[in-house]
Parts: sequence; structure tokens; C-alpha cells
Amino acid sequence: MNRKLESLETEAVDALALTKDIIDEFGPRLAGTDACRAAARSLKDHFAKYCDTAHESTFTFAPRAFLGYFPFCFGAFLALLFSFAIAPSNPLFLGISAALLLTGLAVIILQFVYYRQATDIVYPKSQGVNIHAVMEPKGKATRQVIVSGHHDSAHIFTFLNKWQELYMFRVLGGFLSFILAVLFSVAATASAIMGYTIPYHTAICSVGAISGLFLVAPLLRFESSRVTVGAGDNLIACTIAVGIAKMFHIDRPEQTRLIFATFDAEESGLRGSDAWAKKHGELLNELPTTVINMDSIWKPEDLQVMVSDVNCTVQLSDKLGDTLLEVAAAAGVDAKKFRMVFGGGATDAASFARVGVDAITILGLPTSAVRSNLVYHTDYDTVDSIHPAAVEATLQMIAAYVHHVDAALPMEADVRQVKKIQ
Repeated sequence: MNRKLESLETEAVDALALTKDIIDEFGPRLAGTDACRAAARSLKDHFAKYCDTAHESTFTFAPRAFLGYFPFCFGAFLALLFSFAIAPSNPLFLGISAALLLTGLAVIILQFVYYRQATDIVYPKSQGVNIHAVMEPKGKATRQVIVSGHHDSAHIFTFLNKWQELYMFRVLGGFLSFILAVLFSVAATASAIMGYTIPYHTAICSVGAISGLFLVAPLLRFESSRVTVGAGDNLIACTIAVGIAKMFHIDRPEQTRLIFATFDAEESGLRGSDAWAKKHGELLNELPTTVINMDSIWKPEDLQVMVSDVNCTVQLSDKLGDTLLEVAAAAGVDAKKFRMVFGGGATDAASFARVGVDAITILGLPTSAVRSNLVYHTDYDTVDSIHPAAVEATLQMIAAYVHHVDAALPMEADVRQVKKIQ
């Protein structure tokens, strides 16, 4: 940071205190649980103190659909090894294993890469709760800014709780082994149909078994049954939003409507924000809208404005990112632009980008491929892990952006339109 931000130190302390209070009262907040729903409604009560209206909207989703397919994929991998072990030239056995592997690969691509809800129909359902509150400006609203985060917390990732430096290699190693198994099964099936047996199948099975044991099998324990309390990921974003609401309650914007939203089920593949964006298309289309989403705020030196999402497959708003960085710099906050890399996951900003709304995400964690000392998705994601300076800087960035857009000339309502929502 270029200079110490003194003016919002109290607000940062308040946001951290509220984060601790909610964790102390409700504990971990796995999406679809009573604790998560109760925490969401507690946040709604806080927003109601400062906003004109506060709302909750429920949605039905499948909590296990996002990562619950790993056992199926591992079973498909074993089916291939079994086929080679007992009938290496039988096209029926090989074809079945190839079909299972291709199905597993399709699910991985749709769910884990593109964050699409491809298999929800086969998993048990639960109810999620999204919260949003609306603060009208002093005059006629000519635009609106959504300030958002997610209130659910995640399963602990076993790959991050230990040997964090190897996380990316372990994940990619397992998936690459699975892809190789898919390719090999298709080739073996085609060869068997043509009457050609792949030579050295015993040796290939041995190599495949070792590969599966050391690379694919650990994916079965990719996530623990235990749940993090999720202070930095991502309850602090919700309490920062409460802090912004409190600030502007005292002196409202002239022409900018503020909407504060906290979403459920982000850790279940963005299902909460996806449901909210689809349900509130009319609200999103009412005025020119920008979304400042927050996720994983821990350290000020790691503050970044993310302009692509969902494993680099969804483009966020470069223009909005540049504007936010400019007003942040003017406020004395050092932050940099970041484009999501493959394997980096996704944030709720993507749900808005997918319906045509300009959105970015403010991050506050390291994003290099090889990282250590992470608290993300670990036992260590407690309030003590969050640097107050990061909270203060995030508050400053968002407040400065709201002042910036509110001081601009009114925009025409037809500058951009939200895509038609099915």
C-alpha cells in the first residue's frame, strides 16, 4: 500500500468483530445446513439496520453434485484395469469401461472445469438461502452497484491441509492420469473390435494400477468430511458488505442504488449466485449495473482485481477492473489485475457475467501455481488469519468506487442490456 489507510480502521475492526461473532454463534456453515441458513438470516438482520429493504430468497440445490462424482470416476478407472486383467481383447468389457470413463470425463469437464450443473438430478437436494438488501439513493437512481460475497463455508481440502506446494501437481496429476485412461480405453476398445490385441497388456495394467494408486486414488480424499469456519473464505466479505452499508447509510449516494448480496452454495459450484442472478433478472435489467464481488480476503499485499473467472473460461469486465484499480490507486491502495488460471476455480462474479452484467472479484490471497502458508480451505481459516489492513483496503476500494460512479454523469438506461434469462 502507498500509504496507511487510517479513515476506515474502525470499520475494518467492526467487520472482523462481526465475523467472529457469527462464527462463534453458528460455527462452520456448510451449504444446505441449518447453520448456514441461520447465519444468512443473521446477516439479513444486520443489513436491515441500514438499508431500505432486506430480502431472503430460497432455492433448491444438490450440495454434493459439485464434487461428489470422484468415487464414480475412480470406479470407472478400476473398471478399465479389471477389463485388461481378465479380458484384454474383449470389446464388450473394454467398451463398457470406456463408456464409464468417458461419462466420468464429461462430468469432470462440465462440473469441475465449467461449473455447469450437469448431474444435480441424481443427488439429494437441500435448501439454500440468498440474502440481498437495497439502499436507495438520495435522488432518482440512474445506476446500481451490487456489493457481494458468499456466506457458506467449505469442506477442508486435504490437499491443502498438508503439502500445499504440491496441490496443483497432485490435482492435475490425477486428472491427467484419468484423461490418459480415457484415451487408452477408447484405443483399446477400437483395437479389440478390429481384432487386434494391444501387446504387453499385463505391463500396461501394472503401470496403470500404480498410476491410479498414487495419482487418481487420492482424489477420493480431495475434500475432508470436516468443514472450515470460513472466516476469510468468505464470511469477511459479507461483513465488509455490512460495513459498506453502514457507511453509506450515514451519507447516501446521490444517484446510485446500492444492493448488498450474500450468496449461499458458492462452495457447491456457484449454485447460490446462479439461482439469484436468474431469479432477479428484472432487477438486474432495471438500471445499468456493476458487481463488485469479494472472495478470500486475507492479506493486503495479495489484493487483486480478477477479470476472468471459472478456470479462465468466463470473461469478467476488464473495463470495470481498470476503473476499480484506478480509484483504488487514488485512494492509496495497491492492487493488481489478475486473470484466473486453469485449475484456479471460480467466484460468484461469474454468475453475473454469464447473464451479461459487468462484474469483477476482489481477491486477497496468493494466486501463483506453487503456494505455501495458505489458509484457504484449511483448518487455519480463522479470524486471526485475516490481516486488518486487507479488510481496510477492501473497504476503501469499494467506498471509493461507489463515490466515483456516483459523481459521474447519469448513464442512459439502454447502455447495456442483460441477456435474456431463461
